[in-house]
Order: sequence, then C-alpha cells, then structure tokens
Amino acid sequence: MNKSYRQGQILELVRGCAIHTQEELAQALQHIGIPATQVTLSRDIRELQLAKTPDGYRPLAPEPAGPDFALVAAEFIHDIRLAQNCWC
Repeated sequence: MNKSYRQGQILELVRGCAIHTQEELAQALQHIGIPATQVTLSRDIRELQLAKTPDGYRPLAPEPAGPDFALVAAEFIHDIRLAQNCWC
C-alpha cells in the first residue's frame, strides 16, 4: 500500500463513521487490509489535518480563499478598451 492510498482510506473512514482513537483507526484500516503503526497514523493525521472532535476525527474546514474573482471584477472593472499601442 502506498501512502496516498492509505491516507485516502483514512479520509473515507473518518468521514463515514465516528473514529475516536488512533487504535480504532488502526483496527478499521486492518479490517480493510491496510496495516499501519501508531507512528504512521500520527503522521497521517497531522498531514491530513484531521482534528479530534467529540464526534471523532474530522477534517479541518479549509481556509477561505478570499473573494470570488467575478465579485472582485464586477466591483473594480468598469470598462475594458483595446490599447492603441503599436510597436510596428
């Protein structure tokens, strides 16, 4: 198993059911045929930015990326004209 596959399976597991401990996560992975040590799971949890909540591990909400381009364009662009600069 490669790392990206294992991490994808971890995300599916934590999104699909309540997993409260790394031991539960290791057992769930073992059940689907993916062996993982506690050290590996700790690293994966950190890299996947999972947070431990009362409902189990959950992905952190993504940071807002900023305003939508269409909104900014509508607010600041009033007119577009072709420049008459010719370097010929």
